[in-house]
Amino acid sequence: MTETETTTASTDTTAAPVEGAAEGTGRGPRGPRGPRPERADRGADRGGERRDRRDGGHRDGGPRRDGNRGRQIDTSPPRFNVDELVALAGAPVWQAVHDATILEVNMVAVIVEVRPVGAEALKAIIKLEEVPEPKVGTVLRVRLGDPPAVGETLPSASIKQARDLDRYAAMAGASNNPAGLPGAVVREVKGGYTVALFSDDAFDATDGAVRAFMPASQASLSRFGPGKGERIVGSVGTFAVGEVDLERGNIVVSRRAMLLAERDAEMANKLATIKEGDIVDGIVRSIMPYGAFVDVGGLDGLLHRDDIAWDGGRGARIESFFKVGERLKVQVLQVKESKLKLGLKQLKVNPWAEVKAAFVEGSVVKGVVVGLADFGAFVKLALPSNPSESIEGLIHVSELSYAKVKHPSQKLTIGQEIDVKVLGLDPETRRMSLSTKALEANPFEAVAAQFPVGTVVKAKVKSLTDFGAFLQLSDVVDGLVHIGELSWTEHPKHPSEILNIGQEVEAVVMSVDVSRHRVSCSIKRTQENPFDAWASKYKEGSRHTLKVIRADDKGAQLEVEKGLSCYCSWRDLLDKEGNPVERAQDAVKMNDMIEVEVRQFDRRFNKVSVSMRAVVEGETRAAYEAYKKTEQGTQKLNGLADKLKAIKGS
Repeated sequence: MTETETTTASTDTTAAPVEGAAEGTGRGPRGPRGPRPERADRGADRGGERRDRRDGGHRDGGPRRDGNRGRQIDTSPPRFNVDELVALAGAPVWQAVHDATILEVNMVAVIVEVRPVGAEALKAIIKLEEVPEPKVGTVLRVRLGDPPAVGETLPSASIKQARDLDRYAAMAGASNNPAGLPGAVVREVKGGYTVALFSDDAFDATDGAVRAFMPASQASLSRFGPGKGERIVGSVGTFAVGEVDLERGNIVVSRRAMLLAERDAEMANKLATIKEGDIVDGIVRSIMPYGAFVDVGGLDGLLHRDDIAWDGGRGARIESFFKVGERLKVQVLQVKESKLKLGLKQLKVNPWAEVKAAFVEGSVVKGVVVGLADFGAFVKLALPSNPSESIEGLIHVSELSYAKVKHPSQKLTIGQEIDVKVLGLDPETRRMSLSTKALEANPFEAVAAQFPVGTVVKAKVKSLTDFGAFLQLSDVVDGLVHIGELSWTEHPKHPSEILNIGQEVEAVVMSVDVSRHRVSCSIKRTQENPFDAWASKYKEGSRHTLKVIRADDKGAQLEVEKGLSCYCSWRDLLDKEGNPVERAQDAVKMNDMIEVEVRQFDRRFNKVSVSMRAVVEGETRAAYEAYKKTEQGTQKLNGLADKLKAIKGS
């Protein structure tokens, strides 16, 4: 038995009674009972059955029972494909748009032949006012109306309705159409403009025109809206559709998107014809402090001031080379995306090619100061072979003078003509090093002659640094006293602990380096080195009673003489009972006088190390030596006495 037959048999209310049913009850005998469902399951099943009976069928939409006749009713979804049915039915003929050809024109109407796709051609009638200039054979797009009513011979058709349907279909997909829709700007409204789509005349819009709104920010290339003098109302063109809501009649369009696309396409075509190295004509559009913008056939190119002249144009205004609106021939240096980098000096001979022949290292030439910076001065040098061409060289601030110059403006002014000495040339990097200091007399030669090594001079402290002090030996020469040459006994962290600016001191000239422009001096060497006398006075092993001036965990510092101190480690200290200690404070305290023995006098670092333990150990060693000598004498006397006893006994 099939599933359908089984279902029908189980739901048939006219089935015969079961054999052996109890009389009067209509019930059959109870058969063997199966497993009883759980209580929760029974409640869920009964609830589902009640809902099914209330809804009039199964929840899954399957067959249900008809309450009146007891037959099955199929409520499941249809088992056919709507798209396939539409395809089988073919394109609609009535109330649809088709192509048509004019067959006849009379005084009242126009007769056309409509050719529906997939159907036979038929004739239709169009009102004469819908066809402005009817001609037999003209092909039109028409919307075919309903079939002819009783008493009518031909169905009606409409060109206007077909046009409107085609335009609304075009607007529905216009947001994905990069070509946009034609239209004209009719008038200005609050926040933007009204646009008549599908119209080519802003002041005589056709009946089929569709009204749209264009925001002011989308009316021109500028996102801030049209500029002064830019006319928007009356302009005709294509518009990109951004938002379409046909039910509410809201259509938002943009003219800027189409203008940007046209500009990008035009620029791409122009860029395709321009390559690096081309020489092109341009018009100076604007001048900025860093260069000029040049219009090259509709493309903007930057002519940087460094590419205007080989000397960099330093010190000269860009307006001195050209003016706005002037036509120029420029060379394309770089094409990057939609930007051009242009050059003007590249059209001239590179003067650096003949620099080595024109300027020899060590030669003295004339130049004009054209720029001042914190690090030096720029000087323009004219080429001997072509005075109209020039190059630039740099005088570093350290090469301006032997005297200290903080800024080139202290010595030079722009436009000043000066003599310079060529120190170095590098045509590849286009760099030239110049000097005015090299033309001055070397003051260090005079200092070397005036102050030979070993001369004691009196000078004032000019400045102090972390590593020493500078003494003014002359107007332009300073001598350096290193921080280690300030004192024999003091060890300052900064020279200001000993010296003050403007203080007059005596110093010994230690060395004069004329080539490196350096003079070394010493203040401490004007006095005898006290460590020479202290080395003989405080020899290793000598004992002295000294005063404790500082004590910490590591040891104690003792004062020997003024300027000389020594150190005793905690390992060399003992308490009053002579026992070792773990901290110096356990053995001594400030101002205590203790006896110590010199263990080491280091002349290299001028340090003295002493020990308290060595004194005790030395005393113990001396007492032990004395005791040994006494014992040896006693042993000798005892031996003599034994000999005398032996003689008496004999």
